[in-house]
Amino acid sequence: EFLFISQCLGMLFAALFVIGFDSTIMTIIMHLIGQFRMISLRFKVIGRKIRDGAKFDSKCKNKLWLEMESCIRHHQDILNLFQYVDELINPITFGQLLLAGLEICLSGFAIIEGGNGGTDVVKFSFLLVSMIMQLMICCWPGELAIRESTNIARVVFYEIPWSMLTCSEQRNLALVVCRAQKQCQVTALGLQTMCLRKFCEVCNSALSYMALLRRMKEK
Repeated sequence: EFLFISQCLGMLFAALFVIGFDSTIMTIIMHLIGQFRMISLRFKVIGRKIRDGAKFDSKCKNKLWLEMESCIRHHQDILNLFQYVDELINPITFGQLLLAGLEICLSGFAIIEGGNGGTDVVKFSFLLVSMIMQLMICCWPGELAIRESTNIARVVFYEIPWSMLTCSEQRNLALVVCRAQKQCQVTALGLQTMCLRKFCEVCNSALSYMALLRRMKEK
């Protein structure tokens, strides 16, 4: 009984650790996504002020330019931070991507075969759901990061009246557009991009291998 209780406690603590770690990674990425949205909103507000303030005096225009410069620096800082976070977590996402398809395939196969009874079906069902959720936690924020990081280029290009800016201001904004066109991606060791498309590919591969296992067993 003592050994059984120890195993249960060990499994509980391991599950809590995995949940907490994955949630922390997701929270960090979602925070960076929020920063991208904030930058887009700041550029929209700046564009609106430029349109409404065509007759501002030089002091107000200088203040507006300082605000734009601050937004450009903020964007560059978030890009650097996102790259650092991706380099930090991409070995973890690589391991999850590598094992997710295998575990989804084997747990789904065990559920279909029935195992040794209802207990095994319930156990492998929980494992299947947890692996799908863990893979989704990696892929869904990655999809949002791609969308929000590239959306900044669209906002700067369409929401700001370029004809009312000086040549130096246009040049700085052109650099922002160029940087924003490069997607910020959550990667698996730089080999694969974690997004909803990759989630579907892993699930499709797992189902294909599961069907192959069933045919091999039937033979």
